[in-house]
Order: sequence, then structure tokens, then C-alpha cells
Amino acid sequence: MKSSFRMYVIVFCIAWSTLALELLQTRVLSALYYNNVVYLAVTVALMGFGISGVLVSIFSRNVANPEQLASLSIGLFAITCFVCTRIASFLPVLYEHGSTLVKLLCAYFLFTIPFLFSGCALGLIFMTYGRDIYRLYFVDLGASALGAFCFALLLRPLGADVMIWVVSGVALSGFILYARASQLSKRYIFSILPLYVLGLIVWGGDLLNDQPIYYKFAGEMRRQNARVEHSEWTTIAKIDIWSKNEIEHKTLTQDGCAPTAFPSLLYRETQLLNQMDPGSVLIPQSIPYFIRPKPEDVLVIGPGGGQEIVLANTFGAQHIDAAEINPATVDLVKGPYREFLEWPKYNNLTLYNAEGRHFVKSADKLYDVISMTGVDTFTALNTGAYVLSENYLYTVEAIEDYLNSLKPDGTMLIVRLLFPQPREALRLANLFMYAAEREGIQHPSQCIMVVGWYFYPTTWGATLFKKKPFTPEEVETILRRLKGQQYLTAVYIPNVFSKEMQQKVEDEAFSFMAEDMKPSRVAYNRLIRAGSDEDRRAFEKEYLYNIAPVFDDRPFFFEYHKVSEMFTAYEVKSFFSRGTIVHYVLFVLLILTTAISFLAMIIPLYIFEKEGLKVERIWPLLGFFSSLGIGFMFIELGFIQKLSLYLGHPMYTLTVVLAGILLFTGIGSYYAGTKNINRDQLLKRGMIGTAVISLVWLVVIKYLIQWTFDLSLWFRISITLISLFPVGMLLGIPFATGLRYLEERYPRFIPWAWGVNGLTSVMGSVLAIILAMRVGFTVVIVLGCIVYILGFISMVHHLRDGRQVF
Repeated sequence: MKSSFRMYVIVFCIAWSTLALELLQTRVLSALYYNNVVYLAVTVALMGFGISGVLVSIFSRNVANPEQLASLSIGLFAITCFVCTRIASFLPVLYEHGSTLVKLLCAYFLFTIPFLFSGCALGLIFMTYGRDIYRLYFVDLGASALGAFCFALLLRPLGADVMIWVVSGVALSGFILYARASQLSKRYIFSILPLYVLGLIVWGGDLLNDQPIYYKFAGEMRRQNARVEHSEWTTIAKIDIWSKNEIEHKTLTQDGCAPTAFPSLLYRETQLLNQMDPGSVLIPQSIPYFIRPKPEDVLVIGPGGGQEIVLANTFGAQHIDAAEINPATVDLVKGPYREFLEWPKYNNLTLYNAEGRHFVKSADKLYDVISMTGVDTFTALNTGAYVLSENYLYTVEAIEDYLNSLKPDGTMLIVRLLFPQPREALRLANLFMYAAEREGIQHPSQCIMVVGWYFYPTTWGATLFKKKPFTPEEVETILRRLKGQQYLTAVYIPNVFSKEMQQKVEDEAFSFMAEDMKPSRVAYNRLIRAGSDEDRRAFEKEYLYNIAPVFDDRPFFFEYHKVSEMFTAYEVKSFFSRGTIVHYVLFVLLILTTAISFLAMIIPLYIFEKEGLKVERIWPLLGFFSSLGIGFMFIELGFIQKLSLYLGHPMYTLTVVLAGILLFTGIGSYYAGTKNINRDQLLKRGMIGTAVISLVWLVVIKYLIQWTFDLSLWFRISITLISLFPVGMLLGIPFATGLRYLEERYPRFIPWAWGVNGLTSVMGSVLAIILAMRVGFTVVIVLGCIVYILGFISMVHHLRDGRQVF
């Protein structure tokens, strides 16, 4: 059957709403739970696609009117969009103190349901209109690309609640079109439409639960009867501004955590503005200014509510640059909270909406002080949450960029969690040691100092480092100010004194150190003062946590728990936030998806054979479609990560890279359908071509990024799209060609192949994470190329001298 224009519109509605819903679900889960444990929300959606394809392939023989079933599936997709999302969002409240893992798995299950229906609809449509598969696949991927773009464009002005209704409404439009065309019974039509209207009336703009899991900071604020006076959804995070007392001290949270103070006038007067007084209570962000008073140029990365900006101005900074990644935060401090905060009116301040690492790397400027406190830029979540929460602010290359942005006597301050047994802050120190060696810095152990900070409910490590060794006078100045401080204590002191004097200084500084800080002192001394590289690596290996250096190619700074801890360690707080739950979720999903995928791929073949349907050399055919799912995910994820830092903002990665790959893949499918080329040549171009051009891209993009990093955003976007175009074109050929082959010989196998592709995409996403954590994204891309080559060999083996029997 040849598809009509109406059918293209219907496929467009399904694909657009499916992709937009996937990204919305990621944002909802990130707001409810710690974002580093919801990284597979999008990928799990593909499980619904896979299972739906398998079910369609099994039961389609008994379906009298596939198009009516497809139209009904679209209607159920529209309804379950908002119903399942609402139920999943209330799990933290309904099951408040239950297992995080159980709640996540329940949420994953609920989020899979809508995609069962959308996948079922697409599988039936592709089976019915298989002769036009190239164009249909083009519409499918093009609509998905537009869905990603619209998500980034509309989420903030509409909010998540309204956006879900829009997504559901677009799907409902497809249902209405298809129901009329397929002559679906009116009783189904008049069941679906009232359900949507009823849901809209009852839940309206209050569809989602806004109370995150109880152990998030927002949970603590609610227990203190704080109120949310402003809330806003962005592609990066859900922003909330809290107020809880009479002096209107406000706190900004991102996804219910990462709190940053909006310093009120009283707070500024009593704490921040008194930092220069000898008897005042200090915060570690003021320490750099004791040794670098009245600096000419200061950079604050992730200023949030502006506490570090106020400090820099208090200490006489002549000019302050601040790079804030979230545009909503920038708009809030420049707009409705400008008068309350006052610091946005500073004449010596320039506030940029920029990702910190990209700003540092591209800025043609050197700074006396660079300050960064507790900043987390989880770029993966904004490209579909396919991977763990990687971070390009904390890699060896990032530390090199910071060092290169400092003036000769400049100081960098980074504040990260310390814990009683150090891990995050200790790994940061290790990054500095590696970066210093690569930059040729002599005596790096003399260029770093660490201060412990008690800040309820945990401890933080303030790491200061320089390009030149600290002078004895600088160290003495800092220690003198720390003396008598209740909440600050020196943890590592650079060895810049004579041996006897060093011992005396340390004995005096550590004499009042609390017992729970002593493990940190021991760990830092063993790491930083290791006699050789071999000694340091031996310490890394034997240490309880993974503190090995991380690089841009595998930037998993926060994954400091070793896999072995799944069976030997159980720490409640870290388990909830960045701990072993990451590995639990990862491996549980790997086991589940592998088992489900294997059964779902094999069972239909057994049923087909019992019904008399048989395909010779079916295993190579299975290998072909499996390779497309795994290989595509490997290449796509690798490309996204390679370009994230280059584009400089998570939103650009979403709208440019993800949408670009999908669009160009769709164009490749359309192009293949217009050419009178035999199937063997198409598959060769699509699969061998993809492998070759991806490897070439991997080499070329490295130099393109180096040469063009400082160009304007529009030039970088243009370069990104041009580089992605040939790869995307080739990626779009094999799958549509394979489905066209099935349509000619075994049309009932089309939904099965659709399901295999979805299921192996799930497996590919999980495997890509595991591999990237260990060997990096470059190797993941290379492995994706190898998988494509193996898939081509499998298909050649299936076709060669094969006598297929129907």
C-alpha cells in the first residue's frame, strides 16, 4: 500500500510527541530524584518500542484491521502520556521512605507504557505501508528531531505540566486523523477524547507532583515550612526559589538540590562584608583574597545567588566576570531579584550566560582569582540522559585550562564535597597533580593547599592551587586567619618551609583538628607527597574509593565508587546521591534488558516457525538488525559527548547535535529511497560507509575543535552540522533498507525487526555507559564502527546463496 499525505502527518504526530515525551520524562525524574540515577529514562523508553514490535509481530496475524488497531494505539498513547507521568511523579510521596531503587524501577516501568502504544502504532503502520518505508522513516526521524528542538524551545515558557498536555494533544491529533481514516468505531473515539478532556479539567496545570524525594535539599526545606515563591522549568534544571523566615533569606535550588543562597542585606552585613575582620567567622571562598587582596580580575564560575561575587567585591576586586550556565538564573538575578540582591547592579560586574569550562577555555583573559563552589554541570541530562552524569568541569584537561587562565601569581579555588573519608575533593587534588605534571609545573605538592569546611550536613574540601608554589608568607597568612575558626581547618599544607619549620607549622595547625578530619589529612599527604608516579598510582589502586584521574574522553568525575562496593559497601547518604546505587541501577538494568531482549527476539521466531513461517539464515538477519541498534547508539552517544564542550552549552547539544543526527539520518533514509540502487550497494554504502566516515570524523573533529573553538557560536553550530551531515546520511540507509527487504519477502517480520532494533538500542545504551566509564567515548565510537561492519557481514551471509522460504 502507498501512504498518503495524511499518513505522513500521523507518523509525524506520533514521532514528535514520542521524542518530546522521552525528554520530558528525563526532566521530571531529575527533579524528583538525584539526577545521576535517572540517566536511562530515555533509553528505557526504547524498551517499550522493542516490546511493542515483538507483540505486533506475534499477534498481527490475528488482527482483522491493523490500521484500526494502530489508530487505537495512538489514542492510548495520548492518554498514558499524562496518566503514567502523573503516577510516576507521585511515587516519592506515596512511597516516601521506600527503596530508591524500587521507586526508580517502578517509574521506569510506568514510563515504558506510553511507548508500548506509540511503538505498536508505528510498527503496524510500517508493516502496512512497507513499500513507502524510506519516506515514512524520514518523517519519523525528522519529526523526532523537531520534537527535541521544540522541547528545548518550549519547556521553559510552558513548564513541564503544560508541555505534557501539549505532547499528549499532538498525539491526540494523530489519533483523530487516523481514527477517521481507518473508520475506527465511534465508541473508541468517544472514550479517548473525554478521557483527555477530563484529565485536562481535573489536573490542568497541576499535573505533576512538585515534592522531590525526601532526602533532597528541597525535602529539608519543606520540613522547615519554607515556601516556594518562584518555580521554573528549564532544559538544565527545575529552578525553585525558597523563602523561610522574616528576614526573607532566600535559597535557590536546582532540581531540588545544589542550594545556593540569595544573600539578603542582613546576611551580607553580618557575614560576607565582615570577612576582612580578624575575628569574623570565615567561609572558605574568602581565603584566596587574603593572599591576593584587591585583585584586578576575578572569575566566578557558577555564581548562583552571587555570594562569591559579593565576596570578590568586598575584597576590592576591580572587575568581576561571572559565568552562569542556567539562563533562568541569569534572568532572575537581573530581573525580579535585582533589587533584593543588589550585586547585579555592581558596575565592576559582567554576568555571562555560559558554561564555565567553555568560558574559561575560550576567554582571552587571565585572572588573579578563579572561584568555583559546588558547581555541577550535568550536560548528559540535556542530551537525552543517555549516559551517567559526566562533568567537563572536573577533568585533567579542565584543570589545565584553569591553570592557563591564571595570572602568574593567580589562585584557583574549587570547593567540593570532602566526606569523613575523602573522595570527591581528594580526586580533585589528584586531577591537579596530573594536570600540573602535564603543564610542566615544578614541585606541584607546593602549589596546592586544602582546607576542610564543616557545613551542615556534611564536610567540604576547599582546594586552592596555583601555577607557582605558595610562598611561606602566603601559607602563614592563611593559617593565621584559620586559627580559632570553628568550622574551618587546614587539611593539607604545602611543604614550602624547611623540614623542621614545616613540621612545626603542621603540628600547630593540626593540633586542634577534629578527629573526623584526620583521615583526610592522611589521605592527602599520601597522595600529594607520593615519592613517585608509581607510588601515587599504587595509592589510587589500594584506596577505598576510585580517585583515579578522569579525562574529557571519560569525564565521570562523580563516579568514585568502585564496582566492587556493590557487594561490600552500603553507605546510606552516598547510596542516595552519588553512591553505589548508580552501579546497582546500571547492572540491574543491564541484566534485565539483556534477558528481556533475548526472550523478546527469540520467542517470536519460535512462534513463527510453529505457524509455518520460516526464514533461512535467520540468525545472521537477527545479527544485522541487532548491530543497527547497538552500533547506532554507540556512535550517536560518542558524537554527542565529543561535541558537548565544543558547543559550550547543554541546550545547544540537545538542539544541534541530537536533533541534527536524527534529522540527517532521516534525510539519508529519504535519499536512499529515491535512488535506483540495488540493495547490496545500499547496504554497503550505509554500513561500511558509516564505519569509515565515523572514523574519519573522529580524527578530523579533534583538529576542527582546536582550530575553531574561539569562533562565534553560529560558526561552531554550522561546523557541527556540516560535520554531522555525511555521517547522518549514511546512518539513515541500513535500517530502512532492511525493512524494505522484509516488506518484499516477509512483511510480518517488519514489527519484529522494529522491536529488535529498539531492544538492542537499550542494550547498546547500557553497554556504551559501561565502556565509556572504563575506556572512554573514543573507543565507544570505534566499537560502534566495528559493530556496523559485523552487521554488514551478517547481512551478506544471510543473502548470499540463501534460498528464503515463506
